[in-house]
Amino acid sequence: PGEIRVAKAQSLVEYCRRHNQLPDLDARLRELHPAVAWPDVGVLAVELAEIQQTAVALTNTVKDETLRAAVLAPLQQREAELQNQLTIIIGTDSQIPSKHFPPHWESHYLQTVIAQCDRLDTTPLSAGETATDAPSISAVFTTLYLQNVSRAEDETIAEALSPRRNQEKLLEKQREQERHPITASEAIAALPRLVILGQPGGGKSTLVNYLAAQLAQQRLGTNDTSLPDWPAEKTPIPVRIVLRRFAEWLAAEKRSGTAGDVWDYLFYMLERWGCADSCDGLRHTLIESGGIV
Repeated sequence: PGEIRVAKAQSLVEYCRRHNQLPDLDARLRELHPAVAWPDVGVLAVELAEIQQTAVALTNTVKDETLRAAVLAPLQQREAELQNQLTIIIGTDSQIPSKHFPPHWESHYLQTVIAQCDRLDTTPLSAGETATDAPSISAVFTTLYLQNVSRAEDETIAEALSPRRNQEKLLEKQREQERHPITASEAIAALPRLVILGQPGGGKSTLVNYLAAQLAQQRLGTNDTSLPDWPAEKTPIPVRIVLRRFAEWLAAEKRSGTAGDVWDYLFYMLERWGCADSCDGLRHTLIESGGIV
């Protein structure tokens, strides 16, 4: 553990599948690294084999191509999910004891996040207009609100953003004075996943950078950190991935865009930032405790 990258794990899983050796792989992993609390790879391998057998049987018996495709689709989806699950289990070693991680890996990572995310980009300014010491994003950030959405005092963020709310807009107009705007920060804090849409230059990237830097400071215990509309007890470890750079990396590396590629890109990014020693600790924390990406 620690030496197996996700891409190598994916190749290993595919090789073992082709040669019917996935059950043997489970035993071999436990033999090589008995201290790691491996999940039951054998059980996943059995389910994967059963799906393959069912798919072969259906292919041989269902002659109508449209019907066959419809029947096979959920099986193929589950097969892909299982293979990805096996790859992540083997390639990420999520159960490595924390004592194996370098000391102070988290503070090193968080300080790097702050350095990367809290800088205000002044490149649009000409050389003569650019200040010697550019201000931080935290110093100039202003609150962003969601457009055309509000909520009542007793209404949760999730309820306010629910599609059914669109059917009640006429009734809500009668109570507009009783409703409150929703900040982007509190929406992100309240929901497990969210897509923020906006016009170019509307502040989407700035919002992401601001939240990443502020959460990193909160997790470090910085006294002057102020993050309005965010629960004080929630301090997830932040991970910022710029999608256009991720897409460029996928193309350059000739990757297909699997879950394993996200991990590999994250490690690549950390190495470029000079905190490769934080890779294993960050991976372990994200898998075991979660975070905000």
